[in-house]
Amino acid sequence: MPILNRQLQIFESYGPSSDNSYDNEIHKLWVKFEGELVSNNRRLDLILQTNRTLLHKENQNIVDQFSSHAREFTETRDDSPILRRNLFPVGILSLFGLEDEHQGLAPNLSPLQNLIKQLKKEGRFVDLELVSDQTLTYIEGGERVRLSLTERSRVLQLYWNGRYYIPETTKVRLQDLVFFIDWLHTNKISYRFRDSGILTELTLNDKCKVKLCYSYCLSVSDLNEIEIEKGLCVVNMHMWNGGPTSPDAVKYAKQVGIRLFNQKEFFIYAHRNIKR
Repeated sequence: MPILNRQLQIFESYGPSSDNSYDNEIHKLWVKFEGELVSNNRRLDLILQTNRTLLHKENQNIVDQFSSHAREFTETRDDSPILRRNLFPVGILSLFGLEDEHQGLAPNLSPLQNLIKQLKKEGRFVDLELVSDQTLTYIEGGERVRLSLTERSRVLQLYWNGRYYIPETTKVRLQDLVFFIDWLHTNKISYRFRDSGILTELTLNDKCKVKLCYSYCLSVSDLNEIEIEKGLCVVNMHMWNGGPTSPDAVKYAKQVGIRLFNQKEFFIYAHRNIKR
C-alpha cells in the first residue's frame, strides 16, 4: 500500500492526466521521477507475483494486468512517440482500498451471509443497505468502515481472506436479491430480514413470510432443505429459464400449506395480496 500510494502521488502530480501535464517544467519532473516509477513497479510486481496465491482468482487477473503494464512501461520508456496499450489497472487500487472502483456486485450471496454472521458474532456488524446503494457497514480497528458491495475486487478479496465461501448457505445471487429488494421498495412494500445473517428469509408488510431459493427446477428435495411454516411463500430466483417447479413439489407444497412461485408469479401475487 505505501508503494501504491507513492506511485499514485507521482502520477497525480506529474502524470499526463494532471491539470498541468502540458507544462514543460512539469514534464521535466515527470521524466525525472519515471525512474522511481519503474523501480517501484518492479518491487510491486515481485511482491504481488510472489503472493498471488493469497489473492482471489479474479484478483490474480488484475495482478497479471499490472505485470504486463509494468513491463510495457519499462520497455517503452525511451520510445518516441510513446504508445502504450497496457495501462495501469485501477482495480489494484480498489483491491487494497486505496480508490473506489465500482465494477459491479460480486455474484455470490452466500459469502456475504457468512461474513455478516461473523461480524455479528464479534459485535462488529452495523448495517446493510441494499436499496439506494449496496453497502455493508462494520467496525474495523475501532472505526466504522463503509464498504460498497460494488467494489468487486475488494469484496472478493475480503471473502477470500476470511474463507467466507464455506459453508455454502445459499445459491441465490446477490444481484437477484438486490433486484428483488428494489422491486419491493419501488412498490412500497415494507420488508425486514428475519435475521441479518440470513438474507433469503424476509417478512413483507409484517405479515407475509418469504423464502428465496435458486434452483433450475424447484423440487421436493429443495423444499426439504427449508424450514416449513404454514403460509410461507417460496420464490425460485432462477430466472433465465423461468424458475419452474416440479409437479411433485407442487403436490408437496399443497400438503404442507406453502405457496410456490417463480419471481414473475410472486410479483403478481404481491400486487394483489401484499401491497397495501
